[in-house]
Formats: sequence, structure tokens, C-alpha cells
Amino acid sequence: MLKLNFKQPYGVVYGHDVIRYTQEGKHFDSQGREIAPVVDKPKVQPKAGEVVKATPLVNAKAFLLQVLKENPLSKSAIYKEAENNNHSWDDVKNAAIELNIAKFTSKNLEMWKLPEGAVA
Repeated sequence: MLKLNFKQPYGVVYGHDVIRYTQEGKHFDSQGREIAPVVDKPKVQPKAGEVVKATPLVNAKAFLLQVLKENPLSKSAIYKEAENNNHSWDDVKNAAIELNIAKFTSKNLEMWKLPEGAVA
């Protein structure tokens, strides 16, 4: 395991629970011990015929793709439609961010539309 070399230049990290120092792209705890980088697990593709439970965010993305496929809608209309379809408004807003929903103003209303090339 690598130890922090206090004789070499290093940085102090503030506001993190575990990482205290950084040096040459590596992170160290308060005792100068290296912290191993977290490796993301590869996403497993479902097998044919396997049922996969959809998350609220996935459902919200599908909802936005469906309601915005024809024309742009006002934010308030999307909000009402989301309520009618039992979608959390926070999930819908997060889905809009992930889908890069274009937002613009028309007649003092915030309008949402799908970005160019979005598959509905």
C-alpha cells in the first residue's frame, strides 16, 4: 500500500468524509494511507425473457418522451399530466435533465420540448 510522501507537494482535501490528502492523482486518508479508487460495477444486461423492474426515473423518462413526442408543452401542463399519471415531480425534473429537455419561454409560459434527435 502506498503512503503519502509529506516531503513532496500534496493537497489538503476539505469537506470529504474519508479523503484528507491528494498527491499525484491519488487519494489518502488522515494517516497518509492510500485510499483505493472505487470501481463501478459493470452494468449487467438482462437476459432474453427476463423481467426487469423499472425505476421511477426510467418511468419518468418514458413519460416525458411520450407526452412531448408531438409538440412542446408548457411546464404546468406537464406537471398536471405527471400528477394524473402518478409520477413524482422530482423524478420528472430529473428525467428532463437526463434527457436534455429544451426549455424556452413562449407567451410568458415555460415550455418544454424534446431535443433534436431524441427518440420518442
